[in-house]
This record gives sequence, C-alpha cells and structure tokens, in this order.
Amino acid sequence: MPSPSRTSVPAHLHTLATSVIPIPFSIRSMAMDPSTYMQVVTKLDGLPGMEEDDVVLQYRVNTWQWTRTGMREHTVSEVREVRLPLPSIRRAELRRGWFRTRVVLFPADLRGFAGIPGFSGTELVLRIPRAERGGAEHLVNSIELGLSARLLGR
Repeated sequence: MPSPSRTSVPAHLHTLATSVIPIPFSIRSMAMDPSTYMQVVTKLDGLPGMEEDDVVLQYRVNTWQWTRTGMREHTVSEVREVRLPLPSIRRAELRRGWFRTRVVLFPADLRGFAGIPGFSGTELVLRIPRAERGGAEHLVNSIELGLSARLLGR
C-alpha cells in the first residue's frame, strides 16, 4: 500500500509548469572603446527552461571593466528572467564540439531577443559544458517539438 505522504503527479501536468532544465549555460561578449582604451567583458551564467509557449532563460550578468591604467571594476546583477515566445524563434540547433556544446537559437522576430547581452542579431548562442550534452539535446528537442506543434496548430 503506498504511503499517504507520497503522491504521484499525472504525466500530462508536468508540461504545464515552468520546468527549469538543470543545465548551466553561459554567454560571453567583449567590447572595447579604442578612444578611451576601456575594455568591457560581459558574461551571463544561467539556466534554461521551457513553458508551453515560451523558452525561459534565468541568468545573472557579470561585468568586468578595465581601463588603460589597469583599473578594474566587477559588477554582478540580480537574477534576471527573459521569456522568448516560441513565435519569435525560427529554429533551434545543437552544435557539438570537443569541449563544449552550443545551443543556438535563431530568431524569427528580433524583438523577442532584444536586450539579451551577447545576442548577435542573427543568433543567440548558449554555451553548454560537454558533460551536460544530454540535457542540451533535450532542450533543443523540446523547443523543436514546441515549434512543430505550433505549426501544426496543436
């Protein structure tokens, strides 16, 4: 007889809540101002997730600034959350490398991707550690399944 404290959740209810997929991602970008010799490095560290019609990115932004005198400033943001609606994503792709895997999201609408540091204008590259390759594949399959279901009208 099952214990009264343990209850099972029906499988169809698992897809209704936001599920953070416990794989870390990072996005790195660098900018340099040649007139002031200021270099700014931005790194996002976060976790992706899926909702019914959204890809959810929860992340924290680390920023380092160097000047030509060697002064360095480091700031860390609060946790931010960005929702990318499935209609703003054209496709998702998994790129496997020797040391790192990349999940690449291609936009169908640039407004959905606006404001994400490291977005190039044509693709958003989430760097995933090699050990988390299986989770990255699951994320890409979930996104592609959501896009296919949307195209089929389901």
